Amino acid sequence: MGNQGGLAMKTTETKHTPGPWHTDCEICPITGSIAICANGPIVYIKDNTNGPENQKANALLIASAPAMFKALKEIANAPQLATRYTLKQIARSAIAQAQGGGE
Repeated sequence: MGNQGGLAMKTTETKHTPGPWHTDCEICPITGSIAICANGPIVYIKDNTNGPENQKANALLIASAPAMFKALKEIANAPQLATRYTLKQIARSAIAQAQGGGE
């Protein structure tokens, strides 16, 4: 574990499917789901309760997860933010959650 600014941070390999992820936001007429893909489908989103626009928004948010994850890691490790303890703590918490850890 690394220790920056008093916070311990795991230096483990990422276990999720590498990005970029993408979606065409097309709802399959047979299954009612939207595919999130990398080199092929990795997950399908189906939401029958909140309508197709919400389902598409969820798919876009999920598809952007690897990019957000990468950005948060870069922010957390940026030397120029070394004195911004609160921002680093928030970023590290989000990274831990994305890697399957708690807050």
